Amino acid sequence: MGWTTSFNWDSAADVKRDLLRADSWGNGYEILDHASYGSEFYMAVKKPCGEVFIAVYLVKGHRDGYGGTEWGYKDMDSSCFPYYFNCPEKLLKLSTVTDEMSLRWIEECRKKRKHKATVKKFLTSLKTGDKIMVNGREFKFHFFHKGQPCLSIDNGKIYRYTLSTQMGWSDFYKVK
Repeated sequence: MGWTTSFNWDSAADVKRDLLRADSWGNGYEILDHASYGSEFYMAVKKPCGEVFIAVYLVKGHRDGYGGTEWGYKDMDSSCFPYYFNCPEKLLKLSTVTDEMSLRWIEECRKKRKHKATVKKFLTSLKTGDKIMVNGREFKFHFFHKGQPCLSIDNGKIYRYTLSTQMGWSDFYKVK
């Protein structure tokens, strides 16, 4: 449940390159496709029996205490129901696993993607000064900063709301 690290890796690209090596999986395994989303790295992997599962990796650099960075990864797969849901549809479609946890994880990936698209569409429709309700609280929209909405509450302070915060928005609409 820990991290695998190596002093042979100088970047996330080095880690991913090693993970994609054909010999890193063993005989009969085949990497069908892969994709990255930030520090998340996803692979559709075909087992010798023909089943295709989704491998999920977190790839990060950790300070080594000597002024350098030690790169590594944490590996999981869809059967673990990893709490990372940015796997692209092209990989989800390749999966042939039928265990309950994998199916729930795949559905959650699709659900989160749909919710993210709904929130994005809502936010891009806003104009400066629009008032919105989010989860029962009123906000005023001001502008976007680095792709994130900047909203204020009744105290007048402006706050930037990250995507992870937006994913928690279950009820949102414009106030007339």
